[in-house]
Amino acid sequence: MKHLQISNILGSCCIYIIILAYYLGSSVFILLPFALFDVRYAFLTTIAILLFYRIRFPFEYNGAFEIQFLRRNRFVDFIQKQQSWYNIHTSKLDINKKYMFIGCPHGMLPISWFFFVLHLASVGIYPRPLLGDIIFRLPYVREFSFIFGGANASWKSVKIAADNERSLIILAGSAEEMKYSGKFKDKVIVVKRTGFIKAALQYGYSLVPVMGVGVDDLYHPYVLQWEWFKRMLGYYLFIAIGKFDIIYPRSTEVYNIIGKPIDVVVNTKPSKREIQDLSDLFYQKLENCLEYYNQTNNKNIKLEYIMY
Repeated sequence: MKHLQISNILGSCCIYIIILAYYLGSSVFILLPFALFDVRYAFLTTIAILLFYRIRFPFEYNGAFEIQFLRRNRFVDFIQKQQSWYNIHTSKLDINKKYMFIGCPHGMLPISWFFFVLHLASVGIYPRPLLGDIIFRLPYVREFSFIFGGANASWKSVKIAADNERSLIILAGSAEEMKYSGKFKDKVIVVKRTGFIKAALQYGYSLVPVMGVGVDDLYHPYVLQWEWFKRMLGYYLFIAIGKFDIIYPRSTEVYNIIGKPIDVVVNTKPSKREIQDLSDLFYQKLENCLEYYNQTNNKNIKLEYIMY
């Protein structure tokens, strides 16, 4: 009985070690708990907690745990100064307007985009990050996302944010762009989508393109093609390989070029033509952001689209 109790305790801890290892980006840490402890209980507890975290609780949407003052403090300022990450505004933002910031590309781990959210707080804008469903199925990660205002990327979340006059930040390319991280030095891969275009039209959001040059260089992806994991969570397990093969990002410069906002008139029932026209305009403005970076840094990075 004593052995069973200890195994259960250790097994319960394994899931947190595994999730932590996922973000540390080293497969050694994933295998270590199973090598040291009772594999049966560790595995069963891992599956049980992952299944539990499939549940979508109502507070995923209403931001009940959001603590805005965490976005602005001396510790955050200190951390940001340690990285060569720059935010370049090509036009002035009105803090009283309702914006939808679209960050491209996603990157392997969107850590630099998290600090972009903190940067916006420094200029008086507190957008709600819309995150992939998988974020809300991971222990600790879900709770961490809540306190920074994270919400599940759904139409319901957009409606609630719009009703409360909250700006949004969306990494539209999502997991489809992750696999291209660290593969190219002379081009940026962006997955073209139109869902956020329709949302901006329906709820009157001003679209702001943000081109993150260098985001793809922070981590390299390593994919574990476990079919059982994909069936459970909807994705393959991506491990981010950073500096020293852990979560610490590689030393590289990141430039977030913030484009000029595109004002949008509310249209609750936009036609396909109207959605396409706004989409074409948005991606042209995104290309302008990259052109601005190239001209100011004497670079020749290309933008390549993949249709989704």
